[in-house]
Amino acid sequence: MRAEPVSGHARAAVREGDTVVSRLAPVGERESIGGLLARNAVRWAEHAVYAERKGAGFESVTWAHLLEEVAALGRFLAASGVRRGDRVAVCSPNRGEMLVVELAVMGLGAIYVPLFAGYSAAQTSALLEHAGPVVLIVSGSRQLEQLVIPPTVRALVSLQAPICAAMSPKDNSGKRMLCRRTRKSSASGSPRL
Repeated sequence: MRAEPVSGHARAAVREGDTVVSRLAPVGERESIGGLLARNAVRWAEHAVYAERKGAGFESVTWAHLLEEVAALGRFLAASGVRRGDRVAVCSPNRGEMLVVELAVMGLGAIYVPLFAGYSAAQTSALLEHAGPVVLIVSGSRQLEQLVIPPTVRALVSLQAPICAAMSPKDNSGKRMLCRRTRKSSASGSPRL
């Protein structure tokens, strides 16, 4: 069996201590995550950026729709007081909304803290306490019921709706709540925040 040839990008990688850098010259100007997303949304508006399994098939999400969702969540996070350097924790099984959250958080200069959904409630609660997020995003009420929410959390977001009505005042006193409302986008048929 013959080994695959190493690409130019792989050959250009150099280790400097515990960091790997490229010797290739940058192409174009430096660009923010938000700028890159906006540029791609204009260039490939109706092209699929990813697809999620829905029943027996897959449902595509377009670049334009992704940008719309990232901007909407970014506005909510900014209105909730998320600033550069703040942590936003996400505890959910893998799903498309996690990409929306990651891009919105990075677009604000905040720190995306993904927590493995398979951890026990005690492990996840300990990690949340250690991370000190200002926003906690969970997949739904079942997960939320098991967690101890640290006092640093100012906003709580669920990717399933409706859980706000099920929350008791002691669970979310003083915390801003956003429940995910699933409605179909006329263009793509994708769920929207």
